Amino acid sequence: MAENFVTIELSRKQVDVSNLVHNDKTDKDYARVFAPGGGSYLYPVDSIKVKSDNPERVYFTRPEGTEIQVQYGRRVEGVPEDAPNEEKWENETRTWKSEDLKVAYDKERREFAEKNSAFVNMTVPSEWGTHISNDKGEFVSISIPIDKVYYSFIVPADRYNASDREEGMSYFGFPKNKKDSEEPYTITLRSNARDEAGNFTNEEKVITSLELKKYVDEAVGYSNVKDMFVTAVISEKLTRSFSSKDGKDLYGVSVPVFEKDKESFYEIVVPAERVKSAEEGKVKLQLFKNGPDGTAYTFTGKKSVANGTGGYDEVTIKLTSEQVVDAFKASSERFKENHKNTDISLADAMKQDSFSQGEGDQSFRRGHGR
Repeated sequence: MAENFVTIELSRKQVDVSNLVHNDKTDKDYARVFAPGGGSYLYPVDSIKVKSDNPERVYFTRPEGTEIQVQYGRRVEGVPEDAPNEEKWENETRTWKSEDLKVAYDKERREFAEKNSAFVNMTVPSEWGTHISNDKGEFVSISIPIDKVYYSFIVPADRYNASDREEGMSYFGFPKNKKDSEEPYTITLRSNARDEAGNFTNEEKVITSLELKKYVDEAVGYSNVKDMFVTAVISEKLTRSFSSKDGKDLYGVSVPVFEKDKESFYEIVVPAERVKSAEEGKVKLQLFKNGPDGTAYTFTGKKSVANGTGGYDEVTIKLTSEQVVDAFKASSERFKENHKNTDISLADAMKQDSFSQGEGDQSFRRGHGR
């Protein structure tokens, strides 16, 4: 099974490099890293990387399932302040898996940002925003369902920005409170609803920015993801996990393309979050239909072909997300057609269920060490 990796990103202030601990057994220096909930753990300082685009951020990468021992100290009740530290404090160790530790860091960072921000920030699929113009300027109108009725509100266009963390999403925000006041900031939502006679009526709802965030988050959570993604369940043997030079977790996915009367496999590269575990031996490939600019998301597929002189040449093609998924489905259909009205082995049936068999191009097997 392909091994997944987890990248944990930290502020440089969360790593204490002023009091390094040397381990004679490993001959390495370890820094104390502050953990969620007030704990800490030691980590090799030469395995912590500094982000090239932001020197105040650091990260390290570990395989999914890696256990990290975090030390926590708890103040013992009833022990006087002038007592020795070993009597005042009780230490305990908690074992975190790398993926759970990442989730805890992300949650703590998000809660800290929201608590200390003067704004209430929200994220929605970019396509939910409709650009409009009036005599007051440029705006983006966003509609969300509240109690099965759609309400819309507007955001200044310059505050509706594409997210660089979540592809296909955009973010915006409203103040928590009115200017120079503790009174909550409010937004007016409008809806065209039908009355009992079937006529449209204009309705308004005035809510706080915190209430709006709740409704927006619920709407995003319940949104129909099939409008944003195309998916296929494929054999995990057609994937390989790896990390880029900057530590980003990625997957290579081999796509069956029918050409010259057989299947050839072209590898595309996708972010690790686009590949999810499915039933045994399979993974779910979930790709964005469109990029942030609204155009079809396109991958470059690559394969190596023997050039007749003992070497290999690289061949590339362009594939949209929908073409990638269609290629897997077409592979499955070809397999069904070739085995129509015949009894097949359980092994072949498993291949059929995986959307791709890999029998059309044996060079794929050899080239990928399968």
